[in-house]
Amino acid sequence: MKKRRQLNIGQKQNEEQINRQPSAEQSNSARQEEMSTGLQEKNPKLLVSSEKGWDLKHRGIGFEDGIGGPAESIGHSKEKEKKEVRLKRTEDNPIRRKSLTNEKSLFQERPKTKKKTNQGDWQSVRVQKGDLENPITSNHFVGEDLFLKNKPKKEDIIQGGIGSCYFLAAMGSIVQSDPKKIPSMMEIQGDSVTVQFYRFDSNAPDGQQWVPAPIQIDTSLLQWVSQNDKQNSQLFASTFRIGENLKYAEWHADVENKSLIVKKDAYYEAAIWAPLMEKAFARFSELYGQYGDALGDDSTESGYSQIEGGLSNSIYPLFYGNDVQATDYYFNRYDPANSQEVDLDLVQLLLQHQGVGLEQDEKMHLTTSISPNYSMERLTDQIHHIFIQEFLKNYSVDFYSDLHTLYNRLLDWSSTVDVSEKLIVREDIVKLVQEMITPNKWGFLNSDVEEGEFRRLQDLLLVVNQLGDDSGIGQRFVYAWHAYTIVDSRIHNHQNQRLSLSLADLAANQANISPTLSTITIRNPHGRNVEDRLGTGDPGNDGFMDVTLEEFQRVFKQFEHTTVKK
Repeated sequence: MKKRRQLNIGQKQNEEQINRQPSAEQSNSARQEEMSTGLQEKNPKLLVSSEKGWDLKHRGIGFEDGIGGPAESIGHSKEKEKKEVRLKRTEDNPIRRKSLTNEKSLFQERPKTKKKTNQGDWQSVRVQKGDLENPITSNHFVGEDLFLKNKPKKEDIIQGGIGSCYFLAAMGSIVQSDPKKIPSMMEIQGDSVTVQFYRFDSNAPDGQQWVPAPIQIDTSLLQWVSQNDKQNSQLFASTFRIGENLKYAEWHADVENKSLIVKKDAYYEAAIWAPLMEKAFARFSELYGQYGDALGDDSTESGYSQIEGGLSNSIYPLFYGNDVQATDYYFNRYDPANSQEVDLDLVQLLLQHQGVGLEQDEKMHLTTSISPNYSMERLTDQIHHIFIQEFLKNYSVDFYSDLHTLYNRLLDWSSTVDVSEKLIVREDIVKLVQEMITPNKWGFLNSDVEEGEFRRLQDLLLVVNQLGDDSGIGQRFVYAWHAYTIVDSRIHNHQNQRLSLSLADLAANQANISPTLSTITIRNPHGRNVEDRLGTGDPGNDGFMDVTLEEFQRVFKQFEHTTVKK
C-alpha cells in the first residue's frame, strides 16, 4: 500500500472564507476565572455571522435543542366545586419519583364540614389543571450526565453546521472499537467540562512526545441567535440525542389565579458528549493547532474556523497520544471495464479493521471519503466505458446526446487550469447531471439492465449531483468531500457464505470473494442523508448505510487507517 498525498475532508468548496476575527464582545468577556484545577476555562472564539439578522453565540442548551424525547404536556383542565387546598409539595420542595398514585402527597383538601379558621395556608380554587395521569409537564435533560446509559454510541454523533466530519467520523470509529475511551477522557462538574486530549511536544523524549493537554470548557454550545428575538435560537454546532426513557421526575402543586395546578418536571438523559467534544476540539485547536503539533494563535482566529476540514488520521493522536502505532492513506483502484475485480489491498484493510493480522491489544481505525475531483474523474471514466459498449445503440439518440454533452463538459473541466473557471465548469456539470437523473426521464439508470452498467453510472451521477454540499436533500448516493466511519464489513463468497480469511491466504482466495454479495456498513456523521436514489426522503436510520464491496470500491477513493494500542 502506497502513501499518497493527503486530502483535507470536510472543507466546503466554492464558498467564501468565514471572517475569523472575534467580536469585541467575545474578546472582552470570554476570559473566565481560574478553575480550582488550575485550568483556565474558556470557550472557543466566536465566528462572525454571515447570515443577516443572526449572530453566532455560545448559549446554554435545553431540552428543545436535542433530538428525541417526548413532547411536553399542557394537562387537562376541569372545573371543580369551590374548595380550599393547602399545598404540601411546592416547586421548592418537590417529590422525586417517576410516578405518583395519590394526589394527597401534593396537596390537602379542606373538608367541607370542618370549621374554617385562619390557621394554615389554605387557598381557594375553582379549577384544577392537570392530574397524576396527565400533569402539566415540562421536560428537561439531566445536566450532570454526558452519555445515555453511561456510555457513548455512534448514533449520538450528529454533525451540525461546522465542517468537522473528519473529526466526528474518527470519533465514531473510536466509539465503535473502544467505547470506554471517550468516557475516560471527559469529566463534568456542574457546567464545567474537562476533556483530556494530547498535544505534541518536540522537546520531550522520543516515544513520549505526545503529552497531556486538558481542555476546559462550559456546557454552552454555538447557536444562531436572532438579532430581533433573543429567545429565537438554533444550534449551529453538532446536536445531541435525548433518551427515550424517563430517568426521574419531580412533582409539585401550585395555585395560580384560583387554579390548582399539578406539575411534573420530567428529566431525561442526553448525549451531550459529542457536541462538547467538538467544542473542546475547537478550543484545543486555538491553543495547540488543529492536530496538536503547533502552538495556536490564541489571540485572533476562531477554533471553529481552524477545524473546518481536515484529516481523520491526524485526529487519533489527540485521543491516544503515544499509543498510536502507525498511520497511512490508501487510494484504491477502480476500472469500469473490470467492475467485478476485487481490490485485495482494500479487502486487507477491511480485515485488519476487524482485527485480522493485528496484535491482541491493537485496533485499526478506518474512515473513507472521495474528493470532488476524484468523483468527476470516475464519472468521466464510467461514461467513456459506456460509450464503447455495443448495447448503447439500443437506446435513444436523446440519451446519447445528453451523455455526450455531459462527457464533453467533464473533459473541459479536466483540461481547465484556472481555479475560478474550473468552478464555473463544475457548476455546469452539476446542472447537466441534475437534468439526467430527473426521476422517470431515463428510468433504466436505476435498473440492473445491461448487467448493471447503467446503475453504476447512476451512482456516480448521484455523487456529482451533491458536489459542494455534505448534507443536501434530494437524490443522492454518498457525498463527496465528506468523511464516513467504516463500521463493519462482511466478506462473502459467490454462494453468499461468509468467508473467514487470514492475510496470508487472501490472495489465494481473490476469485472466491463476491464483490456484489460482500457488504460494508458505513455511517454518515450527520446521522442522516444516506442513499436516496429517487429523492423520496431520508429513511431515518441514524446515518447507517450498507453498500456492496463493488459499490464501495467504485464510489470511494481515499481510505485513512490508523493502528493504535487499546
